Amino acid sequence: EAGWLLGRRGVRLFVPGALRNPLNRKPGWQAEHRYRQRWNEGVANALLTLGYWRGALGSPKLRKEVRFTAHVFHRFDGDGLQAALKPARDGLRECGLIDDDRDSAGHLFAYEQVVDRACPGVEIEVRVGA
Repeated sequence: EAGWLLGRRGVRLFVPGALRNPLNRKPGWQAEHRYRQRWNEGVANALLTLGYWRGALGSPKLRKEVRFTAHVFHRFDGDGLQAALKPARDGLRECGLIDDDRDSAGHLFAYEQVVDRACPGVEIEVRVGA
């Protein structure tokens, strides 16, 4: 299941795919580009499957709470998890759910992980008015 819309309050989606920590090894720029592109497209495809359209949750500047739950093969350390999820976070910006991911934009981000070797990917929940 791709996820579901939570009315005008938010959206929850699942983007399948294996995460990797870019801090542990430096792949070439082409591999890094493909990894980022795959997650950007994964987020966009999951939103399209749900029937989400740009602006459905109001303005991207409207404060939002974003929760990432990574379904991973092995647990990441704290900074590795955030680094691995950065392309998915950027995908939310590319799709117009948030205007920016810097701290001063006012959005709140939370990260969790569960070991799930059968179904790797990321569950993303975006709620309005955090």
